[in-house]
This record gives sequence, C-alpha cells and structure tokens, in this order.
Amino acid sequence: MFWEKPKYRDSYLGEFAFSSGGWSVQVETEHGSVLASVSGDKHLLDPAALLQLKEILLNLNDHHSSALDAIHADEFAMSWLDGTNGVLEFSNICSSSVPGKFSLLFGLTEWRDATINVDFVQGRINEVWCND
Repeated sequence: MFWEKPKYRDSYLGEFAFSSGGWSVQVETEHGSVLASVSGDKHLLDPAALLQLKEILLNLNDHHSSALDAIHADEFAMSWLDGTNGVLEFSNICSSSVPGKFSLLFGLTEWRDATINVDFVQGRINEVWCND
C-alpha cells in the first residue's frame, strides 16, 4: 500500500515500524512498556543501532539506575519533580548508530508533553536535559 509504513521484523524484539526518520518498537521491560527507537533510513534500520539497542536492553537495569541517579543529581530536572507534575515514568530508549551513544527518556504522569532526557556517550552519562 502507498500509505503503509515500512516495517522490519526482528526475531528478538518484534516488528519495528518506520516513522519520522526512525524505526520504533514497543518493548516490555522490568520498568514497564517503553518505546525503543533506532536510527536508519526509510529502507532499513541501522544494524549497528539495532545491535546497540539489544545491548542496552541486556544492561537496562544498570542504565536505568544510572539515569535516575543523574536526574536526582540535576537541580533543574529535580524542579520538575516537585510533586505537582505527577510521577516520573520511563518512556523511551533511543539508540544511535554511534557506539555508546544512546538516550533514556522519562515522562511525567501529570505533564504529558514533558520529557527528561538522559544522554549517554561512550556508555556514560553525558547530559541530563528537560524538554517541554
């Protein structure tokens, strides 16, 4: 079909769909259901980004814990967690084709368009930033 989104089936993660310049799949984790995205063009997702996503998922507890520690150490991010915006919830994993470069994103239950992003570079936390 002309309007059908391109799809890619991975035997481990399931069916990815292409949209807005990337490939995404819903993944069940210990921390809830999250949208996992990898880079790529409309013809194929990037194999290095897919491999990295699988590695992130294997070590997700460590990355998730580090991300939460970084959020709680960031004064501006903590100002968003003042109790009026609801509860922090893990929402997305974004894997790039650059080794060690990925992001974990968190939302707030009472502020639906807010995200707190934790960017990793070379597998270590590089930056915490907030987006509304």
